Amino acid sequence: MPTRAGSGITDFDDLMDDAVARSPLHRLGKPEDVGRLTAFLISDWASSQTGSQLFVDAGHHIMA
Repeated sequence: MPTRAGSGITDFDDLMDDAVARSPLHRLGKPEDVGRLTAFLISDWASSQTGSQLFVDAGHHIMA
């Protein structure tokens, strides 16, 4: 996810380009995506959600 902190990483732009190329959705996760997932998790709709790891990476984690 492109962040101010991440921009200090060597070859950050190349890493992000690679993530986009590998991601099934061919994009990066965005802070807005994290916000939407958070809103879901604090809502009643997620009342049965327990012990799960949720990724906000446009599917990149399944391609590694």
